[in-house]
Amino acid sequence: MKFEESKAERVPKLPITLKKSFLTKSVVEIKNLCCNPDLKQTESVIAKLLITTASLDRRQLGPYLTDPDRTRILNNYLDKFNLAYIRIEDSLRLVLLSVRLPANPLATKCFLTEFGVVWSSSNPQVGLSAALVTRWATGMIVLSEHLHDSLTDSMRYLAGFIGFPNEIKTKAAFVEMIVQAEKALTAKGNPGATLPLEKLEAMLKKSFQSIQRDRLIQACANANDADKIEIFAKEEGGSQSSKLPSHILYQTPSDLITVKLPQPN
Repeated sequence: MKFEESKAERVPKLPITLKKSFLTKSVVEIKNLCCNPDLKQTESVIAKLLITTASLDRRQLGPYLTDPDRTRILNNYLDKFNLAYIRIEDSLRLVLLSVRLPANPLATKCFLTEFGVVWSSSNPQVGLSAALVTRWATGMIVLSEHLHDSLTDSMRYLAGFIGFPNEIKTKAAFVEMIVQAEKALTAKGNPGATLPLEKLEAMLKKSFQSIQRDRLIQACANANDADKIEIFAKEEGGSQSSKLPSHILYQTPSDLITVKLPQPN
C-alpha cells in the first residue's frame, strides 16, 4: 500500500471523492476509516463519519451533502439526528447548527426536501406529509429573516434565494400560508396533513412563537471560528474567582459555587 504525507501525518494513499471535498485535517480521519477492510463504505457509515468528525469545514460539508448524487448520504445524515418526537422547528434548528448550506437555491431545496422526508418518516404518528414539512421548514427560514432583519446572519441569503413575500411577519399570515399550502396539496390528491385543522394551526402557532423568540442560525465554518466564551467561577458571596472542584464525593456536598456566563451563547 502506498502512503503519503497529510498534515504532518503519514496516511494511506487512497483515492476517494471525500478528499476533494474537505480541505482540512479531517481528510486523514476519512481516509483511515475507508482503509479499514472490515468497514463497508455505505451511506450510513459515511453519514456517521460526517457527524462525528467535528473538525470538518462546514462550508465544504454543505455543498457535499446537497449534491444531487449524494441524496442517500444526506438522508442518512439527517436520519442520524434522531428527529422522532422532536418538534419541526426544533429539528430544523438542530440540523442547521451542523452545516452551512451553499448560496444555491437548488442545494437549499435539496436539503429542505430531504429534511421533510426524514422528519415525516421519523414522526408518522403526527400525520404530516414530507411535502408539507418541507414547505413548513422553508417558511420558517424566511420568517426568521423577516422577524430579525435588523441583524446580520448567514441565513439571510437562504431567505433571499427562497424569495417569499415580506408580509409574512405575523402569526396569522404564517399560519395561513402553511394552511393554504396544505389545501393546495390536498387539491392535487396529495394531502399534506391527516390531523385536524385546529391541531395543525396550534402546531404552526408554536413554530411561529419559537422563530419569533430566537432566529435560525447555521453552523460556524469550523470549530476555530466559534467565539470563545470565558466561564468564571466565584465563591458564594464573594468577588474573587475560585477554581472549580477537582472532584466530588458520594453523599458529600461540595463547596457552593456560582457559574456566570458573560453573555448568552
